[in-house]
Amino acid sequence: MEAKRGLRHGDPISPILFVIVMKYLHRKMQMLGKIPNYNYHSMCEKASIIDVSFADDLLVFTRGDMKSVELAMNMFAEFSKATSLKVNPNKCQVYFGGLDDSMKEEIRRVTGFKEGKLPFQYLGISLTSKRMNTHHYMCLIENIVSRIKHWSVNFLSYAGRLQLIRSVLFAKTKYWLSCLPLPKSIMKKLNCYLCTFLWTSQGDMKRKSPVAWKTVCAPKNRGGLNMISIEKWNQAQLIKQLWNLSQKSDNLWVKWVHTYYIKKDIAMTVGIKTGCSWILKAILSPRQIVQNMNCWHIVQQKIKVREIYNEMVELQPKFTWRTLFMNNLARLRACFVVWMACHVKLATKERLCRMGLINNDECVFCSQKETLNHLLFTCLGIKPIWNQVLSWIQIRHDPGEWKDGLKWVIQTSKGKGWKTHVLKIAFIETTYACWKYRNERCFNSTEHNRNIVQDIIDVIVYRCWGYPKIKKHISHLIV
Repeated sequence: MEAKRGLRHGDPISPILFVIVMKYLHRKMQMLGKIPNYNYHSMCEKASIIDVSFADDLLVFTRGDMKSVELAMNMFAEFSKATSLKVNPNKCQVYFGGLDDSMKEEIRRVTGFKEGKLPFQYLGISLTSKRMNTHHYMCLIENIVSRIKHWSVNFLSYAGRLQLIRSVLFAKTKYWLSCLPLPKSIMKKLNCYLCTFLWTSQGDMKRKSPVAWKTVCAPKNRGGLNMISIEKWNQAQLIKQLWNLSQKSDNLWVKWVHTYYIKKDIAMTVGIKTGCSWILKAILSPRQIVQNMNCWHIVQQKIKVREIYNEMVELQPKFTWRTLFMNNLARLRACFVVWMACHVKLATKERLCRMGLINNDECVFCSQKETLNHLLFTCLGIKPIWNQVLSWIQIRHDPGEWKDGLKWVIQTSKGKGWKTHVLKIAFIETTYACWKYRNERCFNSTEHNRNIVQDIIDVIVYRCWGYPKIKKHISHLIV
């Protein structure tokens, strides 16, 4: 049967047909092992490995002699005759090891492929026969930097850049972390670029970070933003691979390692030989560490990387203000500003003067010194906003300094009632609105020309309206 028409792009049946065809190719290649004249690759014979494929990327391993190569090409010819799918020599390369020039020339003539050079990219990862150096990881760095320098990220807030790091940049990095042990210099560069992008939206370090990256990576109940620590996640991935080796997971890589390295020994006790692969050495090195981990002994069949990572994270003292961000319906950009205020890292004039960036530390609303304690509660330009918002929630309280106000909100917002949720979101959104109002007066030199209190109430109503238990109380407040 000859195909007259191909499948339309995006046809849902095309993946199934592709898998069926590749399964047929795999069975044809496995038939080579039954031919007496065919010779396996020296590191594939015991495991009977000839081909490895993922999607449309195919690797074929064979001994570097003419007979074995000719038999492999004959199988491709039979496959092409049956499926009408032909090998494209322009997209194929052949890699040699330990062969003289005359043999290389003969193999290139038979296959029609160009000679490739190591390392090469396979599934986005650099493959090489030696230990990977720093320059082999530069494609990952360049990928991250190119995404950071994209024009659209310049218009993102802190919270927007935080989400981009979590959803895009860490997704690119995690794939490498799950495959290879990254050098410390590369992980340091990645942390530097991610930290710089979070605080400046640029790829070049221009100023010191307001909050240390170690604090940003801490869990939320420990004062952080629960970002992934690259060093600990890489080590957790290696421990997961060690778990797969010790449990003899049903995958090709584990079977191959047990066949050629571990053999009849146990992964947790086997000695690390001198000629052992550098990746395998990195996987076997934390065997002493995992003996003290609870997740290693509790889970019997499957272990999760997140469980390993959580146990490796250094526990820092808990912050009392952590409860403000739990189940809070406020916008992420507002939560980020309040989080910085809780760490006393907002760029107030008093703090900028201490850093030597400005000379004037007077408040834009009054003549007093602009500190965090003064600005967000006791300032004459900000205090009326707090009074009106609290009056709308039907709460009587005279705002004091920032530290006192923070303690009061933490104590008052305990519980699960509707007023607890409304007070928490009102505190976050009002703090954000006051800081934004201060920046407008400071940088634009404009007078107050909009109803800030009404904007805060509108945000609270909009964020709480989708929750029926809170909605009915919000409707009474509106009336």
